[in-house]
Amino acid sequence: MLRVIYNALWGIIAPVAVLRLLIRSRKERGYLQHIGERFGHARGRLPEDNAPLIWVHAVSVGETRAA
Repeated sequence: MLRVIYNALWGIIAPVAVLRLLIRSRKERGYLQHIGERFGHARGRLPEDNAPLIWVHAVSVGETRAA
């Protein structure tokens, strides 16, 4: 039951969050460039990349980039 409520709330709140980010991107262009990262969609590794993989846990996009 809680999962249904959570999914319903997320379906309502997500478009509002995207709209807020789009409005804010008028002042700061960086918001529009990385909007997918705020929802967990990031570029993956290239298949030919043989570098060691390091996992980092961060709370925000800024922390992730700093790490």
